[in-house]
Amino acid sequence: MFALRAVRGPSRPAPFPNLASPRRTARAPVSDPDAATIWHRFRTEARRAASESTWHIWLERLAFRELSGSTLVLEAPDDVRAWVETRFMRPLTVIAETVLGAGARVEIAGPEDRPEPVRREPEAQELNPRLTFDQFVIGDCNRLAHAAALAVAEMPGLAYNPLFICGPPGLGKTHLLHSIANYVTAHGGGLTARYTTVEAFTDQFVAALHSSALEAFKAAYRGVDVLLVDDVQFLQSKAKTEQEFFHTFNALHQAGAQLVLTSDRPPRDLEALEDRLRERFEAGLVCDVRPPERATRLTILRKRVAQDDVGDVDAAALELIAERVTSNIRALEGALIRTVAFGSLTGRAVTAVLAGEICEELS
Repeated sequence: MFALRAVRGPSRPAPFPNLASPRRTARAPVSDPDAATIWHRFRTEARRAASESTWHIWLERLAFRELSGSTLVLEAPDDVRAWVETRFMRPLTVIAETVLGAGARVEIAGPEDRPEPVRREPEAQELNPRLTFDQFVIGDCNRLAHAAALAVAEMPGLAYNPLFICGPPGLGKTHLLHSIANYVTAHGGGLTARYTTVEAFTDQFVAALHSSALEAFKAAYRGVDVLLVDDVQFLQSKAKTEQEFFHTFNALHQAGAQLVLTSDRPPRDLEALEDRLRERFEAGLVCDVRPPERATRLTILRKRVAQDDVGDVDAAALELIAERVTSNIRALEGALIRTVAFGSLTGRAVTAVLAGEICEELS
């Protein structure tokens, strides 16, 4: 009779032949762990401890996700994740204790578990509630621009699209943009309006590129019913911003949204702008605002005195300021504010004499 002997198959090499015991660490644990340093040391220890086949087939594709306290979170591709979690968690934990110290843990995450980056929508610039159509003084210098702005506020996307308002600084272009936005917000039946400057648009676009939030940026600007953009002349020589603005313009226009743009010059004079964008600006209504005539300047001053309730101001003082300050509305209101403030601080009446002194200083 023959005795039966157990037949053993060929022995397999251990997957971690050089693994150190957790009680006999190869290196001292770090006291102030830096993520990059931790990952480098962990990877080095795993490479040293594992067999060639185990390293190249299973472990080489692990990636660092995060270090949360004493827990090292690794990311594994879907095709190796289950095997690593089933077979190698104990040796990987030993290696983590070698690097981080006793009590360290290892977690394996898949690519689908990666937290989505926060996509913050660019903040809209606040509207000035004082800049409304009711507060806008109409004169021969701005009658067409005012009428066109009111028309697009009442019928966004149907009246003049785009509406392009041009003229030197300080003549009421921004006032008209805010007036449109305030009107749409109050009377648009749920329509949305967004006001911005080219500077803000550029800053938010660059920030979106750097933070992988481009889709949120696009949604913020292309998901509105009325987009109002101040100072489009500053798009010139900004190639990437100009390209993004071109696509934003097209998306809104094709969707029937209203676009209102301002510039310090007409589209034909924006020579550094791409032809395709300049042509789109010219395809709508282009109207200008000019420096106000004397009667309009005087009306602006009277309205500002009544609106701000600044007290007694001699009518002759207003007439003198209106006569002397002719450049733009901003300078006109600035002269009034300075005259009233000087009178209040010195106890002097706001007369033509005081206004004349202030205007002399400003000239």
